[in-house]
Amino acid sequence: MQRFLADLTPIVDQQIVTWAVVSLYDYENMKQLAFEFTNSNRKNTFADIICETPVMKNIKSKAAHFAKSSSTILKTGESGTGKEMFARAIHEASPRADQPFISINCGAKVGGLRCTKKRSPRGSGKSCCCGSSLTGHRVDGTERASLL
Repeated sequence: MQRFLADLTPIVDQQIVTWAVVSLYDYENMKQLAFEFTNSNRKNTFADIICETPVMKNIKSKAAHFAKSSSTILKTGESGTGKEMFARAIHEASPRADQPFISINCGAKVGGLRCTKKRSPRGSGKSCCCGSSLTGHRVDGTERASLL
């Protein structure tokens, strides 16, 4: 028996659903596409990131600039906004492109990796577990990069 994924798109006329379009997709084909999209061996470049708004074009430009440095880059944002795609593009444009790309989801609450210090007095040299301080520099003196 063949399995399908269905997508239902309502057709609305004057706030009333009058019709619906049902699209059926072969389950095995969609599963293969999902695997290829999430495969950790795939490479994304900045050419793969399509930006239409000036804000996103600016972020893409800054990310390409930061990719040339050896700085650690922290990307934050809501789920599904393209953080990993940017991370892969930054990696591919970096001097470390020949090294493995390792994706870490910092949103996952792994007990031993969560930062427990909420504040660090300016200039105190204290930091959270990730090496950041409130001065905008890492404890070791290197600058942190920010896309915004």
